[in-house]
Amino acid sequence: LPNGGSSSSTVTVTMPDVAEFTPVAQIQVGAATIDRDLSNNRAQLAAYPATATDPTADLSTGLVTWPTVNTLAAGASLPGSYTISFITPSSGPVTATAYVASSTSDTAPANNVQAVTLNVNQSTDITTNISGPDSNVPVLPGSRVTYTVITTNAGPAPATNDVTQTVRVPSGIDLTTVSYPAGSTFNTSTRTITFPVVKGLGVGSVVNYVSFNAPTANYSVTGTVSMPNEADAYTDNNIALANTVVNRAPVAYNAVNTLQSPQGSSADALLLSPLVATDADASSTLTYRITTLPSAATGVLTLNNTPISTSSVLSSDDIKSLYFNPAGTLSAPTTYIGNAFFSYVAIDNQGATSAPALYTIAIGKDDASQYAQVAAGKLYQNADVVANVLDSNAARYNGSGQIYDATTGALVATDGSVSNGLSNAVATATADATILANNGLALNATTGQITVVDRTKLPT
Repeated sequence: LPNGGSSSSTVTVTMPDVAEFTPVAQIQVGAATIDRDLSNNRAQLAAYPATATDPTADLSTGLVTWPTVNTLAAGASLPGSYTISFITPSSGPVTATAYVASSTSDTAPANNVQAVTLNVNQSTDITTNISGPDSNVPVLPGSRVTYTVITTNAGPAPATNDVTQTVRVPSGIDLTTVSYPAGSTFNTSTRTITFPVVKGLGVGSVVNYVSFNAPTANYSVTGTVSMPNEADAYTDNNIALANTVVNRAPVAYNAVNTLQSPQGSSADALLLSPLVATDADASSTLTYRITTLPSAATGVLTLNNTPISTSSVLSSDDIKSLYFNPAGTLSAPTTYIGNAFFSYVAIDNQGATSAPALYTIAIGKDDASQYAQVAAGKLYQNADVVANVLDSNAARYNGSGQIYDATTGALVATDGSVSNGLSNAVATATADATILANNGLALNATTGQITVVDRTKLPT
C-alpha cells in the first residue's frame, strides 16, 4: 500500500441465533512502523443496522468497536457493511484484524477472526519552487534580477534515481546576460537551463539560481523537476512559476504653449501651459527635469522668478508655474521673431525616465504701442479720456472687434475679457510727465490712457 494511499475492508458476519454480539475491528501496523496520526483512524459505517449508532474508537490502541446487535437469526447476516478508512503510515506492513464475539456459545470460533495485511511501499515526493524579486515592486527594464530555484525531496524515502532540474528564462531578454551555477548547461534555442543532475537526493533540498537583465515587458520564469524511472508521490508540484511585473517608463509628449497667443520679444514673463506626460503604471507620481534650455537669445525659463537649470527637478505642481521671460525689454528690445524651445523628460517614482519631449513657445514681432485721440474736436471735461493706447501684440478684442468705446474711450468690458495689451505704462522722461501736467493731463500707469485732470489747462 503506497504512502498516502487508502484501503478498505468489508466484514460480513453470519451466526446462529444469539441473544447479542459485538462486532469489533482493530488495525495493527508492523513493529517498525509508527502511525503518526491516530486521530484519522476513526471508523465509519457504510450502512448501519436499524438500531446502530456510531462506533467507538480507542485512538491509543487502534481498536474500533461497533454497537452491540441484540439478536441475529440463524443463517442471517447483518445488513450492510462495516468499513474503516485510514491514511497509511510511511512504511509497513499494515495488518487490519476483524473479530466478532458473543455471550452465546459459538460452535466454530475459528471463523470469528480474520486478518488482512497490506504492504506499504515507501515513496518520494520531489518538489520545486522559484522565488525572485518582490512581486509588489515592479522591476526596472535592464536591471539585474536573480531567481532562486529550490528542489526538495519531501520524503519519506530518498530518491534512488537521478533528479533533473531545469529552469526556462523569458523571451525578450539579452541571452548573453544569463548566468547560472557551474556545471549547468544552457540551450539558447529553448532558453532552458539544466542544472547539474542530483544523484540519489535524500530528504532535504538543493538550491540553484539564475540571473539575467530584466526585459521591457512583464515576464515569467518556469522551473521543473523530474525523476525518470522512479515514482513521484505527487507530480502536481513538479512545476513552479514566478511571474514578474516590469516597471514601464513614462511617456513625455511634445507640447506647445497654449495659454497665450505669441507674445512680443520684449513682453513680460509669460505663464506657460503645463508639461505633459503619462505613466502606464498609474501608481507612480511623476517628476520632471528640463534637459535643454531655450536659447539665451530668445529668453529665460523660470520657476518662481528663478532661472531653471538642467539639473532642476520639477514636481507636478511646479510644472504649472513655469514662466518664459523673453530676452528683450522696452529699453532694449530684440528683433527675434519665431519659436523658443526647450526639452524635458518625465521620471516615475522608481527612476524610470521617458524619452525627451520638445516644448515650443511662439514669439511674435514686438510692434510698438500706438496712441489714438478720442473724439477729436470734443470739448473735454475732467476725467475724460483724451487718448487711448493699443499694443497689437497682446490686445484682446470682444466679439465685435472692439476694445474701446468710440465715444467715451473707456474699455468696452472691465471683466478682463478685453485688453489693450498693456500691463503698465510710464512716461519715458520726467519732462514728458511735466508737459502732461502743465496741460492738465495725466498718464494712467495701468491702462496707458491719457485723461483730463484739469480742463482749465487744456490748450485752446
